[in-house]
Amino acid sequence: MSKYCESYWAEQLPSGVIHLLINTTQRWVQYQALNDISFLIAGSEEEFENWGDSDCILEVEEFLPKIEGGMYIRTSMQEKDQISFYWIPRYRSDRKNSKELLDSRKYDKD
Repeated sequence: MSKYCESYWAEQLPSGVIHLLINTTQRWVQYQALNDISFLIAGSEEEFENWGDSDCILEVEEFLPKIEGGMYIRTSMQEKDQISFYWIPRYRSDRKNSKELLDSRKYDKD
């Protein structure tokens, strides 16, 4: 566990979005997702830039369910001593539907 991580947990929201919440040991850390199970959490900019030599990496267990015919879009946010990562499922069929929606819009030019 990273020295800046106090605890973490993951949940699937009713919308299908996967939420990973990381509680940190200090406010306003610098962070980056390295992949879906490895996260860099650093207490300073210097530590963030030289992360290869430190214990700032948080490795979590695999928690994302597989999606057939789609992928996840990842986004994140930080609030005080918590970091939230969200994985939003996106299916290939959604792409076609969104294109049809855009094509069906008509703009009146008055």
